[in-house]
Amino acid sequence: MEKYSQIAVIDIGSNSIRLVFFYGNQQFIIPFFNEKLACALGQSVSKTGEISSDHMHAATDVLKRFKKLIEDAGITKMRAIATAAVRDAKNGKTFQKKATDILGAPVEILTGEEEAKYGALAVQVGVCNASGLVGDLGGGSLDISTIGVKGDMASSFRLGSLSLIARSDGEISKAEKVVQDDFSDDKKMFKDFETFYAIGGSWRALATLHMACNDYPLRVVHGYILKREALLDFLNQLIKGKISDDEIKQHVSQSRRDLIGFAAVVLKYIVELGKFKQVYFISNGIREAIAYELLPKVKHKESQILGFSRFLCSNLYPEFHHEDSLNVMQDWILAHMKILSDDLSFLDENLITAAVQLSLISWWSHPEYRSTIQQNMASLGPYIGVSHFDRSFLAVAMHHRYEGVKADLSPNLESFTDLIGDEAYDSARLLASLIRLALVLAPVKRQSLSLFWLVKEKDEIVLTIPKTEKNIICLRVEKRLDKVAECLNVTSKIDVIER
Repeated sequence: MEKYSQIAVIDIGSNSIRLVFFYGNQQFIIPFFNEKLACALGQSVSKTGEISSDHMHAATDVLKRFKKLIEDAGITKMRAIATAAVRDAKNGKTFQKKATDILGAPVEILTGEEEAKYGALAVQVGVCNASGLVGDLGGGSLDISTIGVKGDMASSFRLGSLSLIARSDGEISKAEKVVQDDFSDDKKMFKDFETFYAIGGSWRALATLHMACNDYPLRVVHGYILKREALLDFLNQLIKGKISDDEIKQHVSQSRRDLIGFAAVVLKYIVELGKFKQVYFISNGIREAIAYELLPKVKHKESQILGFSRFLCSNLYPEFHHEDSLNVMQDWILAHMKILSDDLSFLDENLITAAVQLSLISWWSHPEYRSTIQQNMASLGPYIGVSHFDRSFLAVAMHHRYEGVKADLSPNLESFTDLIGDEAYDSARLLASLIRLALVLAPVKRQSLSLFWLVKEKDEIVLTIPKTEKNIICLRVEKRLDKVAECLNVTSKIDVIER
């Protein structure tokens, strides 16, 4: 069994202070408590160079509350960090001492370079095989780093949303000039990368707004990818005020509305300067990167979705701890997906295993809503390293696993098929049909699945069953075998053999 633990992370930023409790390990990280309180430390720093007494008092009150919450939760492992506002403030060390005294633990003031490197780690945790340039836009600073390329680079610029507003007197036209001037000596750092990874609350707000304006079906920021031209067109519209106030009010939180225009200016300049082909939005940030460092290591690295489904199975599937039972079913499904499919190179095997695991925990939900609950678990689960393709594929597979392979898709699920394509959709249906067949062949004793085998011939598939198991054959088995055959456009038959 994997080891899990609980940790607390306090992030003292320019606009707010946030406390997050994380649970899991380096394979599976989930936030189970998340509270943010506005203190606007960066506001006074931008104006006077110091944290004002009012802002310092507000911040220390927040930290006292957070200290109490950590104690009430019984969490013993905690890390507190402060970023640009405290780093830039003339009285930052004074604040650091007060915060340390309140929490009874060190408060680290990260350098700009350290922030940038944590941004790269956040992407590494949340994106498989990431390669490109990373930008983390906070309230006080913009931190740039590289990931997946030779030669590490980390830099910090005073271009956080609050800092940019202060430096440009709150005028977009002036902000564009400030950004241009700040990058004038560092243009080369943006060259030779295809992907820019965008981290930070204001950039997440931009992604959310773009999804809403374009009726994008999967409203999950992490993994949302925009091609260069589409993004630049959207950013230009936003900067020029061509997106309605009603649209912004409906889809952007009040705390971000005054910031997104300036965040758009920074992102537009970066994309134009670097000539990136795409921007990949990340929901992870410095807090998830720190959590990754603090949580237990794992012996065998798997995908985040598999870590999540394994965690659910360990708590909700009674047979999980009989590992042979689960492994036999997973191996049987995976082997037959390979046997019956012409090409699975586009599909991560972990997705198939995750689908099997998710299909086994439905008993805990009401029968009338199992399909909907499992679809939502697949597409909207709180895992942080899963692409939109993976989420959509699993949601479609869960729908057909519960409703049948011929069941109509809801309008939202129909739009998911546009995200994964026809080939992956056919694979999701085949996967669902195999899971449904496996669950009637071995509904109680999963190990017996290894006695059954499917063989694909020219125009039919043959299910071979040993004579000792022939009593398992019934109309339901025959019908579910027919559905597997329908997915492949062939006929089916059952062959009872001596063994």
